[in-house]
Amino acid sequence: MSLRGVERRSNPIPNDIHTYRHIKILGEANPFDAEWHGYFQNREKLIKMKSASHYIGKVSKQQGGKCPHCQQLIQAEDKHHLHYLDGDKTHKGIKNVLMLHKAGKKAFAYIKSQHEQVRP
Repeated sequence: MSLRGVERRSNPIPNDIHTYRHIKILGEANPFDAEWHGYFQNREKLIKMKSASHYIGKVSKQQGGKCPHCQQLIQAEDKHHLHYLDGDKTHKGIKNVLMLHKAGKKAFAYIKSQHEQVRP
């Protein structure tokens, strides 16, 4: 039963409320000092990876942020490819996924050879 002219208020669903976690800055850190350059680069990388999807962040963390093919760091703005070891994209377990730079056939040949070595 609804009343005309009366606005109904509903409680928001918790998933509708977005939270943003801030990464704290050290008190003595100075962005204009060359000594702190590495600290701010690492902080910027963390912010970019947090802005990426949660799933991709977990895959990246599992790999240490590096491409297993070329051992280079995968930056958030780099183009990357998710490779599923069993070949089935519906099996999205973290242990079944590798994140690679988009390097073409060489990367896939490498993954195939590594996958065959793991499974006898």
